[in-house]
Amino acid sequence: EYGQLIRFMADSIGKLNKNKPATDEERRLRSVVLKLLDKLGIHAINDDWSAVNTFLLNPKISGRLLYEMNGDELGVLIRKLNSIVDKNASSGKLPYDINKICPN
Repeated sequence: EYGQLIRFMADSIGKLNKNKPATDEERRLRSVVLKLLDKLGIHAINDDWSAVNTFLLNPKISGRLLYEMNGDELGVLIRKLNSIVDKNASSGKLPYDINKICPN
């Protein structure tokens, strides 16, 4: 029981370790995700990733931040985003306005 707890904690710490460098494939997939998000009108402005993070953290989209996803999860996300882009293009919808600043 104690050993299982130690292994669980070690695994959890390993998953939280952000020092693991991304593979070339993960970088390529992240780039594809960012291009698709840009088509939807969602992008980082002046190193402010809040719009991208808010969109990605939606459980219907991915529920995770971009840097937390592995290659398989990025592939699933790309399929979802392509579907959204295609649906918006066929229905004539405008891109999302997450980045739009509304005057008060």
